[in-house]
Amino acid sequence: YYEAGFRPPRMLFESLPQLPDYAIDRIMLEFLEAACTRILLLDERIQWEAFHRDSRIRNCPAKLWEELAWMNVILPDPEEIDLYRDHFGEEESATIYGWIEDQLLKGPKVDFVVIHLGIIEKLEGTLPDDLTTFCRGRIQAFDPRPEIVLISGRGKPHFVPKDILFLNYSNVAKFLLEEKSKYHLCQLLFSARTRLARHEEPSDHSVYPF
Repeated sequence: YYEAGFRPPRMLFESLPQLPDYAIDRIMLEFLEAACTRILLLDERIQWEAFHRDSRIRNCPAKLWEELAWMNVILPDPEEIDLYRDHFGEEESATIYGWIEDQLLKGPKVDFVVIHLGIIEKLEGTLPDDLTTFCRGRIQAFDPRPEIVLISGRGKPHFVPKDILFLNYSNVAKFLLEEKSKYHLCQLLFSARTRLARHEEPSDHSVYPF
């Protein structure tokens, strides 16, 4: 399943301009890649919208969060984990940690963990080492394979570890809430990884908090 639409995918490819076969093949593979990419998403604003909005799928009485789950974008249920809390107590924190662990160890393989920086601050604290502790101990300790992507509207903090990606919140929310497109969301996530590889390799004088 890629995402709901009013026309079968075949019609999309037939509507493309005349392109070489290799170009069509590449586009088809990118759509397949987007469909298979599994994303864990922890953000209070997107969670609230997803569980309060109806899906736009025709003749389908579903909520947006269900549609996102069919697209392999997984959010925690706010009845179990309310990310909008101003503060996470010990019990709430343990529930969030347990949900992440279960998704990484018991479900299908995860490709990206996208999490709002403010949630990590409520869980661990605001010091540079707190971010590293969360990424290493709460995600990579269970599965080192997923890419970790921090999102925030405040800009990228200077202390983000070199192997952790960063994207602006509005760019991610756009392709989930405004112009919903799993394809474009995945292209955004993959481009963050490319930028890290090409432009953000640390110099000999770089200092990271780990």
